[in-house]
Amino acid sequence: VYKRQGIPLAVALTGGVALWKLIVTGELWVHTSVTFTELIVGYSLAIMVGLAGGIATSLSKPMKTLFDPWLTFIYSCPYVAFSPLLIVALGLGMAPKMAIAFIGGLIPIWWNTF
Repeated sequence: VYKRQGIPLAVALTGGVALWKLIVTGELWVHTSVTFTELIVGYSLAIMVGLAGGIATSLSKPMKTLFDPWLTFIYSCPYVAFSPLLIVALGLGMAPKMAIAFIGGLIPIWWNTF
């Protein structure tokens, strides 16, 4: 039925039964909606703050002098490095995930706006 090459072991053993069970019971859609909510909230905040900050930075020399070193520093750091710090600071809820989406979107939006 299945060729062993290229198929992960869990799918080969269950034939996708576990995934189908999550889809049928509706549990998959609950978790997917929570994930999309975290992403949309974090990225929407990043768009608002990033556009405002980028425009302010491009119009003001003191703002550029203040924010340019920090943006360069944060932009050069891998965002995965912030994950443990955010989890320790914000706990285990939606907040650290939204913060990761916020940081992941904020810096490139701000940087490319100014």
